[in-house]
Amino acid sequence: MDTAYGGARVTGGAITSYFYYAPWGVTSQGALYALFFQRHKLLYGTTDEAARRGRDVAFRKHACLNPNAVMQKPLTIQDYLNAPYIAEPLRLNDYCLINGCGVMDHRS
Repeated sequence: MDTAYGGARVTGGAITSYFYYAPWGVTSQGALYALFFQRHKLLYGTTDEAARRGRDVAFRKHACLNPNAVMQKPLTIQDYLNAPYIAEPLRLNDYCLINGCGVMDHRS
């Protein structure tokens, strides 16, 4: 039996549907986007630090300004780089708490 996290919509024909990639071990959107990001890194020489400086760290900084935000602790580049990989090159802080963590088990 195939596992399709996220409901019936994941079995669509779009390039971003991991349904077609499951036989090769890509069983989540995170794993699929990890492949896309790895290709970007290889083509353009992007480093993890450069890619995350403007995104994860800035997003967390803005979240700290919102009293209703789930994550209130500031995130540094070093915090990001020390976080475990979930689907390399994506780390724990690359995943959305609402939908990405619904299919992950991160006990670290």
